[in-house]
Amino acid sequence: MLWAMLLLLFSLAMADSALPAPKIQAPNLMHLARGKDSAAQIDVSVGAPFHIQANPASKKSLIPTELVIETSSGISVKGVTYPQGAPFRLNQVAAPISVYQGEFGIGFSLNTGAAAPTGKRLVHAKLRYQACDEKTCFKPSEVPFDFWVEIQ
Repeated sequence: MLWAMLLLLFSLAMADSALPAPKIQAPNLMHLARGKDSAAQIDVSVGAPFHIQANPASKKSLIPTELVIETSSGISVKGVTYPQGAPFRLNQVAAPISVYQGEFGIGFSLNTGAAAPTGKRLVHAKLRYQACDEKTCFKPSEVPFDFWVEIQ
């Protein structure tokens, strides 16, 4: 009995580690002018055969993809723009759900106060998502990433 439980736990851990995370390409350096909004985009790639839930998600029970940018001294997030999802149908009976597959971009806008100190800063962010394939939705996860901003 103990061996069966250990084997099950090991199998679940291996299944989660085998799930490829979306790949994120953040801006190399984002220039921010004090007191003004500046727009940029992250590029996301989801490997086949997986998809992640769109934002907004099609159903309350699904976890939408979410870009979270940590604000720091003088930098604020003014908005995030998600692309339209593509319809995905699990079978012929169910209604399609809205998902992201392959490559897509998520836009965002940052602002600095007029008195923000100039110079380069590292910004921490993460992409929260729920990945699925044709048979299974995996537990929600996140991919942390960083990018540089220069306040001028």
